[in-house]
Amino acid sequence: MNLHSRVWFTLSHGILNEIYFPRVDQACTRDFGLIVTDGHQFFSEEKRYCTFGNLPSNPECPFTS
Repeated sequence: MNLHSRVWFTLSHGILNEIYFPRVDQACTRDFGLIVTDGHQFFSEEKRYCTFGNLPSNPECPFTS
């Protein structure tokens, strides 16, 4: 990786669904989500239990946050 490396990704349900690197034709990661727990009894998965939205972070940027 260097300053010219490119990473492609898809977003859905508040998580990164697929991450493509170094090639765009084969995903190297699928369902890169966030799980929150207290280590004892609380468990929350971002994909299933949160409200989310995809909004443009900057009109000049080609991605959402």
